[in-house]
Amino acid sequence: MDKGRLIYELPLDKKVVAEVIDAIPSNWCWIDGVLESPRELREQGKIAESSILYIERFHSIKPTIRGVTNFDISPGAEGRYTPPNLVDIFANGKYPLRIIFEQAGFQSSPEITIDSAKNIAREFILLGYSGFISVKRAYRHNSPSCTPKTFSIWQEGKQEGRNKNLPPSVELEWDEEGGGKREHLESIVKQLDNLGLKELKL
Repeated sequence: MDKGRLIYELPLDKKVVAEVIDAIPSNWCWIDGVLESPRELREQGKIAESSILYIERFHSIKPTIRGVTNFDISPGAEGRYTPPNLVDIFANGKYPLRIIFEQAGFQSSPEITIDSAKNIAREFILLGYSGFISVKRAYRHNSPSCTPKTFSIWQEGKQEGRNKNLPPSVELEWDEEGGGKREHLESIVKQLDNLGLKELKL
């Protein structure tokens, strides 16, 4: 599949990253990604260390809080599961260790829409969480503007090929073979330009 691609350097300023999240179109299909809690909050005792917030398509409870499995790599060892500390989350006001998005907002389910998933990502990024977010747009109604597209945000940088590391970046991809064009992403490009993001030439 032939793809067109634009890559922008992503500033470290979490307020700018939150505004990039705002550029995610509300009519796209779903959000994937992982946001990790910041070291600062962990050192302050504000993180429920065994609690992970899942926001996903394939689960009857949306969202849900699960525990953590610590994997021991020694021969014959098994992973040790620690259940979530719901008292820490709900009574003590602590934040989850990480947030995992898995097709969050798919078909804008009543529990979690694309906009609500965006807002969750935005607010936790403002708290200092970081990681990656990837948003998908799939084929729909045979419309050229609805060909597959991806809008990805990499706060920690990204491995590009074998020998090249990208800095923290925002990446837009579209399916040229299927009729996709850069113009179909123009509203996003305009918002990124308005935020002063610098395009990276690879």
